[in-house]
Amino acid sequence: MGKDDLTKFRAVVDEMKSIMERQNTLIADDMDEEALQKFAVLSEEWDHLARVIDRIRDAAELDIATLMSDSEILLLIKDMNDKVIIMNEKLHRISLQTSIGMESARKQQTAVRSYGGMNSMDYVSLYFDKKQ
Repeated sequence: MGKDDLTKFRAVVDEMKSIMERQNTLIADDMDEEALQKFAVLSEEWDHLARVIDRIRDAAELDIATLMSDSEILLLIKDMNDKVIIMNEKLHRISLQTSIGMESARKQQTAVRSYGGMNSMDYVSLYFDKKQ
């Protein structure tokens, strides 16, 4: 294990942090298709860098204790962990909003079909009124 290996490792982790920051800025309540595609591309870049880190660590025989003793790497990892927590909260909120929207659309679709709307030919509308 050399100082050069630790420098390479730090550089890749720093690049991964940069990717996370870009992903974090893409996440919004009103994400459009383009932002989603950019997020996916960044995720692929992240995966590639994770494999690069594994190769560096394996080739240099870097153990976790050595990596965690480096204050710069430790700070980068802590920052990335904080970003992951924020991104997970944002994505959870978006997921919840999406599921609520889908449930609402499903109910509206059922209501429209039950009253014979939208030229629904496969349903026969039946109406049951309370006897007066």
